[in-house]
Amino acid sequence: MPQAPDPALEASYRDRIRQAVDAHKHYPRMARRLGVEGRVVLAFTLRADGRLAGVRVAESSGSELLDEAALQAVRDAAPFPPFPEGVGRERWDFTLPLYFALDS
Repeated sequence: MPQAPDPALEASYRDRIRQAVDAHKHYPRMARRLGVEGRVVLAFTLRADGRLAGVRVAESSGSELLDEAALQAVRDAAPFPPFPEGVGRERWDFTLPLYFALDS
């Protein structure tokens, strides 16, 4: 019987994914100029080797500029690190909120 994945290992990997996406997030100039803020929730799937299998907007910010910037952040961050040993997955689905605030 397969061993259950280590929750701490999974949490650590999720943190690495978050950091990689955050490092590639850029506030669109036009959105900043227009004073547009918002939250985009992305849904994406990774393969075990860290390659992006797909990404989509799960919840729109209401701004096409911010939604596209969020999608681009995930695309630019890929490929991600391979899954840690012992995770026991072929694919991993993530849901990640990205915030765009003018004061940040």
